[in-house]
Amino acid sequence: MRASRSLSVAALAVVVLLSGCAHRVGTPDTAGSSADSGPATSAPTHYNGPWDGRMSLKLAAFGQEAAKGVQVTFNLDGTPARGTLDLSTPLGTRMASVQWHERMAVLRTSDGEQPFESLDELTRHVLGEALPIPALMAWLEGGPAADQAWQGQPEGNRQQFTQAGWQVDLRERDSGYIDAQRPASPSQRGVTLRVRIDR
Repeated sequence: MRASRSLSVAALAVVVLLSGCAHRVGTPDTAGSSADSGPATSAPTHYNGPWDGRMSLKLAAFGQEAAKGVQVTFNLDGTPARGTLDLSTPLGTRMASVQWHERMAVLRTSDGEQPFESLDELTRHVLGEALPIPALMAWLEGGPAADQAWQGQPEGNRQQFTQAGWQVDLRERDSGYIDAQRPASPSQRGVTLRVRIDR
């Protein structure tokens, strides 16, 4: 049971990884103007996957849960509405696969598969909280998700911004790195992501 739990945590760790690993780097296609903050009229409609890379995920201690770290390699393809994510160990051993569409998300490991009604539910089950997958995929494309409120730091900055509770740093994206951090609070643990993009 503990082994299965570890694989699940690793799998969702990489889902978090979506926040930054792009095999090809592109600019998000958005409708409307690039406002300084706040939602635009629509989210990106084109994604430049598949994406390959490595991710380091650090989860801070929270309540009775100890701090932990996960390192995985991944292959991600699709869009926030429908896609696949394959996770492997740093040595290349397949660990898990995640598939999703508008009505269901499925986690597959060597122990079998488990369906969920959504990616939010899947990530909440594995990590104890929902992760902003649609926003993460937009970050992969090089900026904040257009259909969710965001705030540049300073105002209008699309390389450093806050969205969905995460502080995102895309300044090293062209060099192959993306960082994102969700500060700890009384109701949730802190999470730090470091993604290396394989080209």
